[in-house]
Amino acid sequence: MPLMPTHFPFRPTPLESILPPERPARRPITWRGRPGEPTPLWAIFGDDPPYDYRPGMALAPEDGGAPEVPAPAPQPESASARALEPPDDKPALDTWRGATYEPPSDAFLTEYAKAARAAGLPGTYLTGHRVLGIGPYHLAGEHVGEDGTVQWVSARPDNYWFGRLQGNVNETRDRPEQNTTLGLVVPPAGMTDVQYIEVLKATNNTYPDNVDYDLFPGIGNGYNSNSYIHGILNATGGRASVDLNDFVGGSSPLPPYYHGR
Repeated sequence: MPLMPTHFPFRPTPLESILPPERPARRPITWRGRPGEPTPLWAIFGDDPPYDYRPGMALAPEDGGAPEVPAPAPQPESASARALEPPDDKPALDTWRGATYEPPSDAFLTEYAKAARAAGLPGTYLTGHRVLGIGPYHLAGEHVGEDGTVQWVSARPDNYWFGRLQGNVNETRDRPEQNTTLGLVVPPAGMTDVQYIEVLKATNNTYPDNVDYDLFPGIGNGYNSNSYIHGILNATGGRASVDLNDFVGGSSPLPPYYHGR
């Protein structure tokens, strides 16, 4: 009797049932990372991570991956940034004053006024000349029309250095040719320069010329010509691009009730 059986009492297991099935070949992986994101090694060498785990953005869209996101388009420069840049041609002040744009600084408006008035451009300017050539500035509000017509408002004592403060329109002693440009007069919102000069002239006519004149207001109870210019701008809602308080008498503006306001 043989010592070993001539056959096994069981059927041998096929080898293919023990080994894992061969994985199908995959097409090359295209890494679609975000700009500036480092590419992983498995995407470079073509090896899958363990358990066939791959981030979604490494898969093609048809395989469930995230679609490729295009780079954002460059944004145009904001309108407010363009508005603050000095233009090459005549500045459109009415556009600057609109609600869509940020207004330029007073320092820029003052420099603009000096160049614009010298070129004869339309606008409303703060002008003045020194008293006796060496004294403090005597102010006036000057308007240059589209046709080159110049009008201005100012004030003077009715009796040289004494008497009453008298408001004037187109006073010959304050002619534009003897005045220098000190700043820009900005009309109230919604009003053009042409409309504003008419308002200034009409407001001047409401002043009764009955206020005491003082060369240096604050010492007495009177006012001077610079007080008048500051006061009439306050009464009509306008302003200057320079601080009127820095001029002699400008810090004591004529109260608006003298203009019926």
